[in-house]
Amino acid sequence: MKRYFVGKSKIAGRGILALEDIKKGEFIIALEGQPIYRNYKSKSEFRHEQTWIPVGLHRWIKPKNPFKFLNHSCDPSAGFMTPRRIYAMRDLKKGDEITVDYSTIEYVTMWDMPCHCKAHNCRKVVRSIQFLPKQVYKTYLPYIPRFLQNMYSRSTRDI
Repeated sequence: MKRYFVGKSKIAGRGILALEDIKKGEFIIALEGQPIYRNYKSKSEFRHEQTWIPVGLHRWIKPKNPFKFLNHSCDPSAGFMTPRRIYAMRDLKKGDEITVDYSTIEYVTMWDMPCHCKAHNCRKVVRSIQFLPKQVYKTYLPYIPRFLQNMYSRSTRDI
């Protein structure tokens, strides 16, 4: 049963909204789309406007709708517990926007984007998982796919 719809977003144009009340920890939506294999070696190869979502190292999904409307928030309402499944990080009411922190689904270190989410804790610039502040990272667990958790752990050991 579908638990979401695409509607007007307070963050950016359109977004994915809850069709019903959803409890923290409940499954919301599965990622579907075309698999793509790509190893970025330079910033010039990386296109910022791509909407691919990584599901493993050098493995991406070019998502089907509604994922092009999945907006970022520095105060996300949902997260990927596995690379292909989104769960509620808090209780959602019907009509609440389903958002994720893009830092929890990106590992290419050359990626960044300006943030306009308007959350009280907005970081203003969003970067890959390796740059996520440790306190923020801890609050998101277990809503970060394991392969990205491993990348974060390796990057913090290197510092």
